[in-house]
Amino acid sequence: MERIVPNALKRLEDKSLHLSGLPPVDGPRNVPTMSEFLRQLGYSPFRYELFAGIGLTLWLVSAFLGRPGREAPRRVWESFGLYAVLLLAAMLAFRWPTFFYKPVNPDEGQYIAATITMVDRHVFWWPDTMTSGPVTVAPLALAAAIGLPADFVTARIVGLLFSWGIALCVMQILRHLYGDRLGRLLTVPLAGFLILLEFWDFTPYVSEWCPLFLSALAAALVTTSVASDGRVRPGWRLIAAGLVLGILPFSKLQVAPLGAAIGVWTIAMILAQPSGAARARPLAQLLGATFLALSGMILWLWSSGSGPHFYEAFVRHNLIYAQARALPWTASFGEFRYLADFAWGFALFHQLLWVFLLAGLGMFAWRRIISWRPASLAIGLLIISYYASLAPGRAYPHYLLLVIFPLALATGVFFGGLLEMARARAGVRLVLLGAFAVGPLAWQVGDRVTGDRDVTRLLPDHSPRTAIIGALGRLHETGDTLAVWGWRPEIYVESGLPQATRDSLTERQMSDNPMRDYFRAEFLADVTANRPAFIVDAVGPGGFIYQDRNANGVPSFPALAAYLAREYQAAGEFNGFALYVRRDRWRPETQSLPSSRREPGMSH
Repeated sequence: MERIVPNALKRLEDKSLHLSGLPPVDGPRNVPTMSEFLRQLGYSPFRYELFAGIGLTLWLVSAFLGRPGREAPRRVWESFGLYAVLLLAAMLAFRWPTFFYKPVNPDEGQYIAATITMVDRHVFWWPDTMTSGPVTVAPLALAAAIGLPADFVTARIVGLLFSWGIALCVMQILRHLYGDRLGRLLTVPLAGFLILLEFWDFTPYVSEWCPLFLSALAAALVTTSVASDGRVRPGWRLIAAGLVLGILPFSKLQVAPLGAAIGVWTIAMILAQPSGAARARPLAQLLGATFLALSGMILWLWSSGSGPHFYEAFVRHNLIYAQARALPWTASFGEFRYLADFAWGFALFHQLLWVFLLAGLGMFAWRRIISWRPASLAIGLLIISYYASLAPGRAYPHYLLLVIFPLALATGVFFGGLLEMARARAGVRLVLLGAFAVGPLAWQVGDRVTGDRDVTRLLPDHSPRTAIIGALGRLHETGDTLAVWGWRPEIYVESGLPQATRDSLTERQMSDNPMRDYFRAEFLADVTANRPAFIVDAVGPGGFIYQDRNANGVPSFPALAAYLAREYQAAGEFNGFALYVRRDRWRPETQSLPSSRREPGMSH
């Protein structure tokens, strides 16, 4: 295992950093990297730090102003709405520079490309986003529908809103268990982590944000339906929770076990109610809404003609993907530990919360400080979240996000019980509460301020795609579409051209996997049917992971190469990206495009 884990992380750094255009870091850098990043953007670091500090302070003050006990707030400054607004303001104040990071995780470009295509085709789901489903793309499509641009900034704002929603859902659960003031304070470590977030694989719109929010929302809806005496109140919360659980599998199957655990726990709570409590009605509301959402999504996909493909590309492919682990289970925990240290700020958050969780667990084992009902949900979700993050056996840091909501919830539930037990001893309670609410946040702020993190490598300049985007900008006309062979969905986003193929990247067509022939045939069928104005072979020096064109580029797929030779004209090589133009769109002036040069062996 000692050999496997370093090799896995070597591959991680090679794939996610070097091939994304981020140069390696040679030794520690004792420089204010975020300040330098802001200067490069033309913004004053002093103003940034001033407004971020004010935002953090106002939010933290609001966290201490909740009502003691469970009675409703009576004053404006105690209101949940003001707390939520101040939390969002603090998150925006700290995290807005991350909106302008250069694209690093290609998954983000994939979702934005799908958004551009969905809006262009006026369909709910046609683009294939591999291990993520249509529900992951839907929020970006909604943002585009109300007039926001389909770009990286919008996507990252949507991701921030989801992280904001996760914190609020956790707080609602803890408020329900322990009252308003304690619920706010128990959420401080999680909220602080999300406010200070700057890691390049957490801040993009990655596949975890949407399903994590849906899981947190479902958990908040069902837990607030269970009274302290164990009775489950029927009503809109259970119906809403069922609808959320029904659509959750269509966001990311990797997170579906969290939804299943929430659903099973809720059913158990309904059946375990005290004698005389209604069971049929809440059970019917939960299961009926879940079935309605699940069947509605399936019918919608099938009626649009995407049903068979959805089964093959999403369900079957995901099952194969989950079984084809890149690392054995014996190496997974070492990989998790390495990734946690690799992801800026995560290890500190993770370790601090486990310290408090263990304290609460120890007291629970001794005195059973809280009800078994919330304890069972918290522990179940925590165990499943670690399983979900480790199950693929792949060194992707953004999988760590699957742990943040269940860990924060479990810590809040168990440590909150410890604080409730210490209520009679005001001094002990005050020390415990101060250590929990102030200690982790202070450590996280200190880590953010003093950490050596070369944020300047994420400046949005010197993109290897500049030349190919410029060429497409000069040639495209209204109604044009694009097909990209390779792993560069950013080309769709930066050119604004919709996909002519379901896949915005062709990893499944290039890698050695059991379904490669299926995905190759589908790609060729899409190209033949939709006849895009342009096709780009992104396998080359500027490509992501795949850079050997003979082994993985268009020449490696003879049927596609033959089709291009018949129907398309090679327009040249643009910094490692080969451009093909449909013959009826070829113009003599295309030969004089800037940065274009002929390469031996290209089809004409």
